[in-house]
Amino acid sequence: MNQNDDKNYNAASKKILLTVKKRDPVINFENIIKEVSDPDFNLSATSNSNGKLTYNIINVEIATLSGTLVNLINSGETVITVYQNENLTDNSGTLSIILKVIERLDTPDNDGVSNLYDLDDDNDGILDSVEMGGDLDNDGIINSLDFDSDGDGCLDVVEAGYADDDQDGRVGNSPIKVNSVGLVQNVIAYQEPLDLDENNNYDFLDFESEINYEEFSLPNEISFGLNQAIILKIATDNSSGLNYQWQVSTDQESAFEYIINEGNSLTVNPKYFDDGNFYRVIINRPSYVCDIPFISNSTKIVYDNIFIPSGISPNGDGVNDFWEIIGLGNFPNSNVTIFNRLGVKVFESNDYKNEWNGFYRGSSLPDGTYFYQISLSENEIKKGFIYVKRN
Repeated sequence: MNQNDDKNYNAASKKILLTVKKRDPVINFENIIKEVSDPDFNLSATSNSNGKLTYNIINVEIATLSGTLVNLINSGETVITVYQNENLTDNSGTLSIILKVIERLDTPDNDGVSNLYDLDDDNDGILDSVEMGGDLDNDGIINSLDFDSDGDGCLDVVEAGYADDDQDGRVGNSPIKVNSVGLVQNVIAYQEPLDLDENNNYDFLDFESEINYEEFSLPNEISFGLNQAIILKIATDNSSGLNYQWQVSTDQESAFEYIINEGNSLTVNPKYFDDGNFYRVIINRPSYVCDIPFISNSTKIVYDNIFIPSGISPNGDGVNDFWEIIGLGNFPNSNVTIFNRLGVKVFESNDYKNEWNGFYRGSSLPDGTYFYQISLSENEIKKGFIYVKRN
């Protein structure tokens, strides 16, 4: 390097030494897994250098090597080393990998595609890569070969949200058809598995323990007064992660209808005409599709006072056709008697079921005032009148 002089400095020069070193090559060569029955194959390491590549194998009882061609002999492991020669710009390099040779395995699906190349070893519709390896339930079977990875008694294919009508643990119905990499054909599968409780853990990998449903109980009967709210509640330490569907029956438990309500409690605002309604709750676990829904006992809503209507209009229009005495069910030994104005008994019933509609011996009674006597117990009698008017 030279520098000219100026008015303040003389000219000057200086020499330096530039040394250009060769780079170390970056060799790409990954471990290899093969089956004993696989055909011969060529090694194919790559590098950023163009130096010559040569290979060496250590254990020739596992495989032999001719140039780049590998011939498999027995199962086991051996080391293969690749060497790269030095050239004008690059140093020499070396890298060793493991060649693992295994026996052919096609279990548990026996679908003709060996597990080494099968992307779904058990044909459950879930990719082996999604099943995450390992042995979640510690039963000695790794997840990708286990029809029930979490050991909760519910097949993975079902918990993942796929169809398995013949319940053999494989997606679809037998016999199944797979492609060259072991994926079951003509089924809806290999999609995102279900996570119904949204806990970021697939349901088929989310163990569900048994729940003692015996602690989920309701009182057999609840009494109420007019304009009084009632709260039905399932109280348990195991109530988290559950679905609750409440139901009501207005026909003595012959049929139940769903109530739009969520949670482990239900607020009921009964009226006196709701006497005899039954309520119950169905409980299940959303993240456990094999769970059998639990149906609780029924709670009967009973009016805790006696309400005696003063009139009926038995004209067949479905409104006030029968003399409905609310709360009489609380007195199982009651007796109801009705008289006309002349004192003639026109109706009598023990354990009255609200069935009187103004008839006597199959014929309708004339409109007018009738008198009743209701014996609730030996010491309690109610008397009064009822007016019958059809039009």
